[in-house]
Amino acid sequence: MNSYSTRLTWAGALLGALVLSATVFANARPPEAARTETTAAVQVLETVREPEAMEALAPESTAAGPFMVALRVGELPLLGRTYLCDKAGCPLAELEVDRDGDGVMGPLAPGLYTLWQDGQELGGFRLLENAALDRVSGQLWTDGELLHFERFTPGAAALTVVLPEPGYYSLELYDRYGRRWSRDFYVPDSAKPDRGRSWVRVLEFRGLPAGVYTAVRKERPLLQFEICAGAQTEAELTIEN
Repeated sequence: MNSYSTRLTWAGALLGALVLSATVFANARPPEAARTETTAAVQVLETVREPEAMEALAPESTAAGPFMVALRVGELPLLGRTYLCDKAGCPLAELEVDRDGDGVMGPLAPGLYTLWQDGQELGGFRLLENAALDRVSGQLWTDGELLHFERFTPGAAALTVVLPEPGYYSLELYDRYGRRWSRDFYVPDSAKPDRGRSWVRVLEFRGLPAGVYTAVRKERPLLQFEICAGAQTEAELTIEN
């Protein structure tokens, strides 16, 4: 039997099933509804007469995932038992980390998740269909791939840096306790200026505790700004030769 004959046989079986279903339901439904079911069966048969239409009845591909989510706890030990929950707060698994504060959650389907401890929500995140992370909240933050859990509610800084020329650069942030965060970046010689005769880059610092910070390059203070819990601060600074 060739492929086309096989498809016609399949269509005939489908029609029989649809007509049988329409007959059964007709006894339990008003006459108008029964006629609607029978008409639908005939329309399906007309749709599948052409071999090309058979492919349209194939099931759609399943959603992406599930994925494993890597977690890093900023400060150990965890105080109390912590659970991974769905977006409604229903527990899915207890959070477990090693002595370095690293753990793995999953496998998880794309969607919204939360972390809870002693009946209190600590934060939430969304797992995308490409395994990336976004929409973090509470005591969580992410670089898009790794999920971080902190004892505090982290903030972020987006610094627009105006540069005099291409080359290698390093910028550091210091808080009032002397803790340091740094970013190294490179602008190739082939890059065209972004603003007049200057090159502009945006540096992001995430997972910052609330407080006052100073941007420093080569031990020279350039800018001071404040980070608020759960918020992002935007500022601009200029680096000179």
